Amino acid sequence: MQKSVIYFKRTLPEKVIQLLVSISNDAFNNREGKIVGNRESTYCLSYGGDESMYGCLQLGMLELEDNKDFLRCVCDWKWIDEEYPDENYSVWRIMEKSLKE
Repeated sequence: MQKSVIYFKRTLPEKVIQLLVSISNDAFNNREGKIVGNRESTYCLSYGGDESMYGCLQLGMLELEDNKDFLRCVCDWKWIDEEYPDENYSVWRIMEKSLKE
C-alpha cells in the first residue's frame, strides 16, 4: 500500500480543517480514480491505495501543490510506501518550496 499523509497546522479551527478535507478529497478524485481521505486524527489526513491507485495519488498531490492557500495550512506531508520503505520521503520538503516561489 502507498499513502500520502497530510498533517495540518494545529492552530487551525475545525471549520478550516473541514474545508481542507473537502479540497483534498476533490484533488484525489481525478481522471485516474477516486480515493476518499481517512482522518487519522483531527489534524492528519491520509489517502492510500494499492499499486493501481498510484496515478490517482500522484495527480492528487500535484493538484494540491498548485494550491498555495492549501499549502499554507500544512505543517508536514509524507509519502509512505509499505512495500518499498526505502521510497518513503517527506513530500513537504518539496511542496514547501512552492510557497517560496
